[in-house]
Amino acid sequence: MEKVKKLMEQLGEKPFEGLTEEELLVMEEEELLARGIEYMSKEKDDLKHKMKQVEKRLDYYTRAQRLVEIPLLKDEWEKSQGDDKIWWEEKEAARIEMAIKKREYDISTRARLLRMKDDKDAFVASILSQKEMQHQEEVNRF
Repeated sequence: MEKVKKLMEQLGEKPFEGLTEEELLVMEEEELLARGIEYMSKEKDDLKHKMKQVEKRLDYYTRAQRLVEIPLLKDEWEKSQGDDKIWWEEKEAARIEMAIKKREYDISTRARLLRMKDDKDAFVASILSQKEMQHQEEVNRF
């Protein structure tokens, strides 16, 4: 009886349900172990089967969800494409406007600098001639 109790503690009571105490005492230890192993493998197979069913349900649900979401995602993508195109056109228009303003400013600056060029050339020439005269005077004094 003690061997049966030890096996029941190790394997649990479920494998031995439906058996009376007399039947348990008559059964040999190997039979009891085989019954416990058989019960455990059956339970393992049941759990695998349940897991497969849950996996199938989850897969079906995710596929159905994707089928529902695909048109929504396409609409969202098209809307974002439209928004992005509008944003890009605005930025491009601003960039072109800034380039035009910069070009106009550069042209006005060029015209102003061209008017100053004659005065600059005259000023540089006068400074060079003064420096040359000073140099000649120093050479002559030497």
